Amino acid sequence: MAKSASTTPAAQSRITRALNKAADLIGATSVTSAIQEHSVSTARASFTALMRVWVEVCIAERQTPAQFLTMVKAGFKALKKRSGDKAKAEYLRIFKLHPEGMYAPRGTAEAARKNGSKGVRQRRRAVMSFVEMVEVDPQAALDSVKPDSLLSWSEKVALWSATKRARCEESGMLITVGTDSDDLVHPLGENYVDLYTPTTDEKTGVETCEITVGPKGRTENRTVTVSQRRSGEVYKELAAVILASRSQLANARAFCTATEDSETLEEHFIPPIAD
Repeated sequence: MAKSASTTPAAQSRITRALNKAADLIGATSVTSAIQEHSVSTARASFTALMRVWVEVCIAERQTPAQFLTMVKAGFKALKKRSGDKAKAEYLRIFKLHPEGMYAPRGTAEAARKNGSKGVRQRRRAVMSFVEMVEVDPQAALDSVKPDSLLSWSEKVALWSATKRARCEESGMLITVGTDSDDLVHPLGENYVDLYTPTTDEKTGVETCEITVGPKGRTENRTVTVSQRRSGEVYKELAAVILASRSQLANARAFCTATEDSETLEEHFIPPIAD
């Protein structure tokens, strides 16, 4: 490597060792990450292929909705167990080769087993939506999981859950919510009285309570006004918040990154490297 300006041999040696270690790990990780990304893509494709087999069998055997659900439930349970067992076996195989060091597997074999079925468990809601679509329109469901389908996984899930989302939006059931000073709505749940200890203003009759919001480690308390609203209205409102936050987050991140780049002083600037 090129020698840094104004460094002693000892310092240069330290820099070289640290640099080589970082470069080696970054380079090796880029390969393993690419392998992992390919594996994730392959696993997702295999899951979609399983769903295709399910619906093809359903159509061929003229199964009733109840029969199809029974088949899928049994398959889902077996899939969860086998994926967990495979993860545990893979953990033990790697641990035997690398009991310690950077390539040694982290955690325990039992944790690996539980984490191994996580990808299956996370798809449970998507599969339930798929089961409903098969009942409503089996051919459309089959088309969505064909190998030549151009739909992404997220687009598939949105298609499968369309009927369920429509029911959610049309629901007239009254639910208890809290509205904060920013007009943000927070569903409080049926047991909100026990969870939040609300108080009622004697003059106005307005009920309020204090709730905790935000991700773990960055929570904040907010006072909200308690009221009842139609579940469908709240669902549509919060679904819109999710969609907006995704696009806003991407735009905000791009803007902030560009702004920070433009405010980088020349004496701190490191030229970009093409490859």
